[in-house]
Amino acid sequence: MTGAELLASLGAAAIVLFVPGPTNTLLAAAGALAPHRPPLALPLAELAGYLVSVTLLNLFGSALFDAAPIVAPIVRLGLAAYLVAIGCCLWRTSSDDLPARTVGWRRIFVATLFNPKAALFALVLMPTGPDGRLAWMAGFSVLVLAAGTAWLIAGHRLARHGGPTTAIWVSRAATIVLVGFATVLGAGAIASLGRVIGVLV
Repeated sequence: MTGAELLASLGAAAIVLFVPGPTNTLLAAAGALAPHRPPLALPLAELAGYLVSVTLLNLFGSALFDAAPIVAPIVRLGLAAYLVAIGCCLWRTSSDDLPARTVGWRRIFVATLFNPKAALFALVLMPTGPDGRLAWMAGFSVLVLAAGTAWLIAGHRLARHGGPTTAIWVSRAATIVLVGFATVLGAGAIASLGRVIGVLV
């Protein structure tokens, strides 16, 4: 991979990382619910989730999905259910429990581990050669931390200027976004599952 191709691939990855998604929504909610300062360690959970997911998908994803096409829709259904569960938890957040136990390291990690964006990074944007892959992963890691921190701080600033009521509404808006993502993911997964089962039958 040439330097220009590497930069183009990382540029595409940056666009995908900064647009709204399950992990970014959770990070914004975590920032909004933090009473004093945003939990700046949380983007490390996002990075850990992406590194595990992207590496495994890059190494085994294509072969696994070809051999067992039922796996991908089941994983997407699981993520949809997980996002709904987190959304319900966020919706119940009140001013009495604003110190953000609601969105912690584990939830960010799991949501990122099964984030559909990881498949795009691993199977489309990540280079195949070992040298290019190493440089790409280094640049990708910096972009993940930058995007995660930006969403975290944005949520925190919004709640800080609006007070506890705004923090609660940010968490509820995050619930609506997460359930929206879950609905789209779940509907697509069910349709894919139906096609796979139809082929198998």
